[in-house]
Amino acid sequence: MPISNFERREYERKTLATAATVVFTLALTARLLPVFIYPSLNYPDEIFQSVEQAHRLVYGNGLVPWEFVYGTRSWFLPGVLAGLMEFARLFGPGPAYYLPIVGAVLAALGASSALCAFLWGQRFYGYWGGILAGTFTAMWIDLAYFGPRPLSEVVAAGWSAVEPSAQVRGIELRTELLDGHECPMARARIERVFANLFENAIEAIPSGGTISVRSRVDGESLVVEVHDTGPGISPAVRARLFQPFVTAGKKTGLGLGLALSRQTLLDHGGDMWADANGPGATFCLRLPRERRATSQETNIITVAGD
Repeated sequence: MPISNFERREYERKTLATAATVVFTLALTARLLPVFIYPSLNYPDEIFQSVEQAHRLVYGNGLVPWEFVYGTRSWFLPGVLAGLMEFARLFGPGPAYYLPIVGAVLAALGASSALCAFLWGQRFYGYWGGILAGTFTAMWIDLAYFGPRPLSEVVAAGWSAVEPSAQVRGIELRTELLDGHECPMARARIERVFANLFENAIEAIPSGGTISVRSRVDGESLVVEVHDTGPGISPAVRARLFQPFVTAGKKTGLGLGLALSRQTLLDHGGDMWADANGPGATFCLRLPRERRATSQETNIITVAGD
């Protein structure tokens, strides 16, 4: 018995809807990984600061970064997230209740890009073209978030953020990085770690000094040493170096850079410590060469030397 045009269109509609649902579900699952499985490995700074400001709108307390004070960031996203936080208060107060809801909504919003890719691919290249476009868009995020990164690129990006001030003071960067070694990392966060270390070193070094970056393999990890020719780490702050709001006489800053930098390494399953031996200051970063479970040991302070 021949199939009528109505039955054929109905079959095609159901097939298209099923394929679109599968693509969207695949994309949503990939985007929920940073929310529930690796919650602190990659949390983009833009979203994190917006969540902070949304918390302040709802609960009435919290810091206000200078980007919001001077209007370089919009309050639109914090306002939207504040609405989600108010909804989460129906279940209970605080981040334990609103962060999963905020993360799930943003993940669903991000997954809609895969659905759009599927529909456009299907329109121009047919059913299988839509499947290919939708699947690629759904899964690229895993490679972008958790794929291995060459260390040299991350160091170079961190240095580019502070290079103008280094040139003014005549400070040179020297690198001795192993070739062919990559680490899975949230690139933007590790770049900020290096930028913070370089910035601290530039403030400490007299004009004409150097900053050296070396790497070595240590078992299943890659250890990176950032050394400067400055006066070294003050004995008064060595034991509290990675605690929040600890600073060694810097003209600017809140003393959060090293604490946040070490937390970034812990979030990656690695660690960060300072070597107080010898002239100058040396900070050591350990990054696993394979993805591993994140560490929650945020209160351990590691300082080598006296």
